[in-house]
Amino acid sequence: MENNILDGIADKYGTDKKILCHGYTRAYEKLFLPIRHDVKNIIEAGIFDGASLRMWRDYFPNATVHGLDIEQKSVDCVNSEERIKSTLISACNASYWDSLDFKADIIIDDGSHVVEEQMVMIRLAWNSLKPGGYYVIEDTHSSFLDVYKQDKSRINGYYSELQERILKQQAYDTLQGDWYITRDKFKHQMDKISYETFGIYSFTSLIIFEKTVK
Repeated sequence: MENNILDGIADKYGTDKKILCHGYTRAYEKLFLPIRHDVKNIIEAGIFDGASLRMWRDYFPNATVHGLDIEQKSVDCVNSEERIKSTLISACNASYWDSLDFKADIIIDDGSHVVEEQMVMIRLAWNSLKPGGYYVIEDTHSSFLDVYKQDKSRINGYYSELQERILKQQAYDTLQGDWYITRDKFKHQMDKISYETFGIYSFTSLIIFEKTVK
């Protein structure tokens, strides 16, 4: 049996992030365990019943967990709990990100699962992620489910954009002659997210961007 601290907490609160459901806690434990006591702020879009916010609160003992949702009942279910702050707003509303007075260690998109909104949110939220932080897009499998009735051309465009970011990231250290091209040499060819991405992790139904510390 795995000794996964986060999964035990996930099971306690009944979030579908646990190993016996979507299995995201396995990926999260690998990345987040070393920074568990250092995380100060985590933002998650999509509260639902509050289970995952409670999980994050317990896992990161020194963090404030910020939840966003467009449903009042979801916001209300956690708004009086310790170290959890909930806001009735869409994560695609720029005013929320513009109003923040802190940089988040982790930002998670567990909102609409609609490709267009996932693309909007990462662009709006990226500046609110601290250097060395993690930006997570959950439930990427939803793009391919008929129930969401998503435009296949938009889905293809999203993954083409992701592929382009990966390719540009690999080009940072392209060897030319006796010297290495640095990121600064490519800056004028890149969007901000690509330029500031240190790593991209692909897990089942889960994509995680790690922001460069520089």
